[in-house]
Amino acid sequence: MLVNHEFRFIFIKTKKTGSSSTEVWLRHYCRADNAIVSPRTVGRDDPRRNHSSAREVHALVGDAVWQQYRSIVNVRNPWDKLASLLFFRPGRTARFGGGSLEITDLDDARRRLERMTATFQRPSCDRFLEPGSPAIDTALRLDRLDADLRTLAAELGLPEADRRLPHHKSGTRPGWARDWRPLYTDAAAQSVATLYDDWITTFGYRFDQREAAR
Repeated sequence: MLVNHEFRFIFIKTKKTGSSSTEVWLRHYCRADNAIVSPRTVGRDDPRRNHSSAREVHALVGDAVWQQYRSIVNVRNPWDKLASLLFFRPGRTARFGGGSLEITDLDDARRRLERMTATFQRPSCDRFLEPGSPAIDTALRLDRLDADLRTLAAELGLPEADRRLPHHKSGTRPGWARDWRPLYTDAAAQSVATLYDDWITTFGYRFDQREAAR
């Protein structure tokens, strides 16, 4: 989470959407005297935490600030997002396979992904489109993140906007899983469609729409 009072933007960090790279890029404009930045160590209920929700940050800054500042999130094709999460920390998903920390092949990945998506609890930071959540001004799409950031920088008047976008938390997927579509069973694909129906409807995502794997 970032709240910048100089350039008037609020960044809500969603999960597995390129948000860590975006946060690092935007943090360049945040100092102790002009911004609120997520502390490295903070309680799970603190609205300043790394993946706080739009509602929590809205309550933290107040409605007047929220309305005056540009609110920003990252989004990603949900089927790609959940496939990326499967490989991000295999230790957390070992229970969906045979207990092994390593995802060994396509069949193993398909089994784990089907079971993971069936029990997945959508994080609150991803629920910014739900009724009652404060409106978000800008959604940066992973498939065109560099271009979206340049547009945002121009609109906010950010200097040094030609800086290279870093790539954090990427490269965790093996080569055979770069195309995420074969990883899905019909049941898993439907689970994701139900979980993220608002993203799919609002941003026009499709199951057959491949994006850059991370």
